[in-house]
Order: sequence, then C-alpha cells, then structure tokens
Amino acid sequence: MGVRLQKFHDAFIDECLESLDSMEAALLELVVGAPDVEAVNRVFRVAHSIKGASGMFGFTEIASFTHTLESLLGELRAGRMQVTSHILDLLLKSVDLLRDMLGAVQRKAPIDQQALVDLQFDLEQLIATSSAATGTAGAATGITGIYPARHIGGDVGSVRVSTGKLDELVDAVEEIVATQSMLTGLGRLFQGAEAERLRVSLAQLERNVRGLRRGVMRVRMLPISTIFGRFPRLVRDLSLRLGKQIQLQVTGDQIELDKAVLEKLADPLMHIVRNSIDHGIEIPQVRTAAGKPPVGQVRIEVRHTDAMITVEVADDGGGLDHRRILEKARSTGLVGACELPTVDAIHALIFLPGFTTAEQATELSGRGVGMDVVRSNITDLGGAVEVRSEAGRGSRFIMTVPTRGAGYTAQYRALACSAGRAAG
Repeated sequence: MGVRLQKFHDAFIDECLESLDSMEAALLELVVGAPDVEAVNRVFRVAHSIKGASGMFGFTEIASFTHTLESLLGELRAGRMQVTSHILDLLLKSVDLLRDMLGAVQRKAPIDQQALVDLQFDLEQLIATSSAATGTAGAATGITGIYPARHIGGDVGSVRVSTGKLDELVDAVEEIVATQSMLTGLGRLFQGAEAERLRVSLAQLERNVRGLRRGVMRVRMLPISTIFGRFPRLVRDLSLRLGKQIQLQVTGDQIELDKAVLEKLADPLMHIVRNSIDHGIEIPQVRTAAGKPPVGQVRIEVRHTDAMITVEVADDGGGLDHRRILEKARSTGLVGACELPTVDAIHALIFLPGFTTAEQATELSGRGVGMDVVRSNITDLGGAVEVRSEAGRGSRFIMTVPTRGAGYTAQYRALACSAGRAAG
C-alpha cells in the first residue's frame, strides 16, 4: 500500500511541477497595470488545482499556502486589485516557494517554515489592504524586463519519460530487428507456394519493423523549446537586479534535438544568456548616451542544417573588451608580455577554467566557471563554439552540435546494421 501511495505522490509532484512551469509562463505575460485576464485565469486554475490535490494527499502546508495564493488571485480576477510590480514579484516568489516545498516533499525533507511564513504573511497583508494597494504599488522601480508575448515552453501534450526507459525501448527494437533479420534469412530456404506466402508475410513484417524503428528513434527527439522556458524568468530577474531593460527574442525553438543533446545544451545556453545580460547589455543611461535605445536585445536563434544544429545567442551590448581580456591574461601568465594573440586566440581565453575579468566574485559572475562549462559541454557533444564580437555593437556566441547524442548514434547504427542484414 505504501509503495502504491508513493507512486501517486510522485505523479502528483511531477504534475504540479509541470503546472508551475505553466503558471510562471503565464505570470511573465502579465503587464503591470493592464493584465491579460486569461493569463490571470490560467494562474488561478493552477493554484486551485494544486490546492485541491495537496489537500487530498494531506500536504496541509502546501494546501494552506495555495489557498492564500488563490485568494490573492481571486482579487485580481475580480478587478478589485491591479497587477503591480510588487504583486508580480510576490507571485513569482510564490512559484519558487511552491517548487521548493514540492522538492522537500519529494525528498522527505522539512519545508522551510520561515520562508513559508514570511511569504504567506506578505500575501495576506496584500489581500487585507487590497483597496489601498490598487494602482499604487506598481510604479515602484521603473526597471522593466520585456519578453515575447507568446509562451516559450514544451508541448502540453507531452509526457515525462526517463532517458533510461527510452534506451530500453531502443534496445528492445534492436532485438526485434535482429529477429526479423533471421526470419527473413530462413524464409529464403523454403520453396513452393507456401514459401511464397511466407516471404510475402516477412516482407510486410520488414516494412512494419522499419516503421517501428523510425518511430522509436523519433521518440528521443524533443523541441529545443523545452529548455527555453526558464529564460524569460531569468531575463526578468536579472533585469530587475541589475537595473537594465532587456528584450528576449527567440526563433527556431520548435526544431527538434535528441533528448541527450538537450540535457547537455541547457547549461551552456544558461551561462551565455546570463553573460549577455550581466556583462554585455549596458544600463539604460549608458546605452542612451551611446545613441542606443534604452532597451537591450538578447536574441536566441536556432537553425538546422543536415545532422547539425546551430544555436546562436546574440546581444547588442558593448561587446567583448579585448584589451581588458588581454591584460588579465598577461597578469596571470597565460599570455606573454610581448605576445600579440589573434582575435580568435583572445576569444578562446574566456573559455579557460577560472578565467574572469571581474574584479571580485558576485552571485552572478566572477568565478570563471560559466564559460568553461560552455566549452566542456559543447565539446562533449562533438560540437564547437565560435565567438564574434564588435566593440559597442555586441557579441555573438555560435554553438554547433549534432542533433543526436552519442548514445543515440551508436544505437541507431546498431539498428541500421540489423536492418542491413535483414535486407541482404
């Protein structure tokens, strides 16, 4: 009974985490002072569902918190409160807290009671003073993060499947292909009318197995949008923290890659986007003084050619400071005092472990590990990274990787060999 109940708990947590992704995406569509009613309704429905399910499973703290969250969202739905920067911050913090609480439940660890009490108090205080808060708290900072109006995320019709299960399925299909190959060979030994009927049936089996093989290989393929869902939130949070205005643009996010490639590509993309926001894009005053619009641009473009995928992250910031990079490299002995490295050699320095031009480490950067991860992961995939930069105009990081992982390729070749034996 305990094992069966644990399976229900795991399913509940997985579904809640997926719902929270949807909630976060809807919150990022909200505009201060002019909310999208349907977006508010989507957020409300998620909170209501989590409240009901958590209450049913006896997760009283989650149920209590989502009840308070639902009450605040009810005020927004009814028009008694307006979306403000402060309210949006609290709602996004609520998503983070719910993720943490669900994670604690999954690990059978205690929930952070202080964080729960503090945030629930803030929400209850807003509800209690909704009439005074209407239209007043939103003008707080003047700092904006701007995002695409559409939702970036995975296909709502998808299901979670572990890579291990997919590998087992591919292995099973390989066995079927091998068996089909042996049967085809045996079929050639028989003669007569019955043998001809057997060969016709085996030919049909071969066509079916070929279709099955193609279908199984496609199961491992997922749209790259499945790892893009976190970027709008990242852009918003860093924009607020750094006092910048940034617009995120994404194209080609429905192109499909092997699941193993996606998992390996997620961290490099995250590090490069963070770098573009932290080091690349200037604050509005600096941009305006340089004749640029105050809102900086970060663009992610995905392109597909043959068996390779190109992911380009570009920004219209200040570009890489070649002089500063070279000075740092000389001060640490990476480059000789009289050496004059090429532009490409200077760009290669930023991928070295521990290399950073920051004067001191912060929560965001300065430890020299982010770009090292980029090069390491892309190299592991059999890909390459190219850097292009122009002073005052911005930088481009171009990653080229195979659409399919190494494990997939090995299994595919095994299946192809089996299929070849069947055809021969």
